Amino acid sequence: MVSELMVSIIMLFFSILAFANGMATTAGNKTMLVVGDSWGSDGPSWKEMRDMFARHGVPAEVKSAAKGGTTACQWAGGGHGTALIEATKELFPHLPEGKGPDFVWYTLGGNDLVDHSYTNCSSRAKSVADQLRCLDAISKVIDECTDLMLETFWEKYPNSVVVQCGYDLPCEQGQCIPQPRNPYCGTNVTCMNLGAVYFQRVQVDARAKRYPRSKYIGLDVLGTVQAAGGVPGAAVGKPVLDKGSPCSLMTGCVHPIYNKSGAIAIAEAFWNLYFKNATR
Repeated sequence: MVSELMVSIIMLFFSILAFANGMATTAGNKTMLVVGDSWGSDGPSWKEMRDMFARHGVPAEVKSAAKGGTTACQWAGGGHGTALIEATKELFPHLPEGKGPDFVWYTLGGNDLVDHSYTNCSSRAKSVADQLRCLDAISKVIDECTDLMLETFWEKYPNSVVVQCGYDLPCEQGQCIPQPRNPYCGTNVTCMNLGAVYFQRVQVDARAKRYPRSKYIGLDVLGTVQAAGGVPGAAVGKPVLDKGSPCSLMTGCVHPIYNKSGAIAIAEAFWNLYFKNATR
């Protein structure tokens, strides 16, 4: 018979082994901080990012500081630019000093388009060219706030990768049009969607050219919710410009509903376009 001492030793051994395995698992988890507006807080939401990692068997800790209705310049805090650092310290206090989250999903800029300087400009526009100049002007403001935050963040956490996508097309029927973010277009769906494409180009694609891929990843998910809803011809990065996203997959006009096919498709686009390779 095994002595009580031997049993105790064996049990202690397995307890230590289990603790070590748990520590190894925790240490191996990917970490993601979600910062920004209601695309991060409400829909598709940070929960879709959490679920995406789980679907693909990647242990991940996803935490959100996103708040609906916020703008890039609000987050920049009057020129301080430390909001991402502060969110990291609050939500990931267990990370070693100098190590930030592996990934930051940054989703901001859309609410900056309700600024009076932009909406007044768009309301006065006489042509598409005028409207695009309005978007250029507000984009410069967004850039100043966003780039300040990102560069301040990278000074402290140089190994964290920031991932950003432009917003997918909203529902563009009924009470969802005209859009307050695009007064010039009125109820012209194609005009509104061309604005969304232009926003992607000047806010995400242009930023991706300014920063190395080791720090910033720009994703194009335009058309993803359309494709999930069966709109003919739509695909990730290839929206059908004379239609909006299926309204049954959206809430509040602009938010893919968490855990419905549109939001899931957004998260899967993130996976296929970047995380599939980044988490190997």
